[in-house]
Amino acid sequence: MEPHDLERKYRPHLKRVSGLRLLPAAYALDLLEDAKAVAVRLLGVEAFRLFDDGGVQPSMDFSNVSFGTIDRGGEFHPELRPREPWNTDPHLLNHTQELIREGAANGFEWFEVSLEDLSSERLLFFEEGM
Repeated sequence: MEPHDLERKYRPHLKRVSGLRLLPAAYALDLLEDAKAVAVRLLGVEAFRLFDDGGVQPSMDFSNVSFGTIDRGGEFHPELRPREPWNTDPHLLNHTQELIREGAANGFEWFEVSLEDLSSERLLFFEEGM
């Protein structure tokens, strides 16, 4: 399986909410299981609740992604990656699956999974038109 095969397999299950690309917890778990055999890097997941009125609530407790850092001068430096201590976890995929299960058990049923294709260095699922 190649990274584009992951996109093709999971694209029908994505829910686009503004700039977010969300998967139901069960599909996020399956995606990470499939990702174990593909040349991709997990940059983290973020958990969300979706509300009937269109509202979105993220959860820091069930997310392990960092979008960057702010230096002492207040300038933001973007760098998508797992936040500490996740960034040094040798079992990141498995522990992220546990995080998704825990988040789902606490009412966060939607997850944005950030995976990078190692050969092209692009994020899966974020190309225009998806």
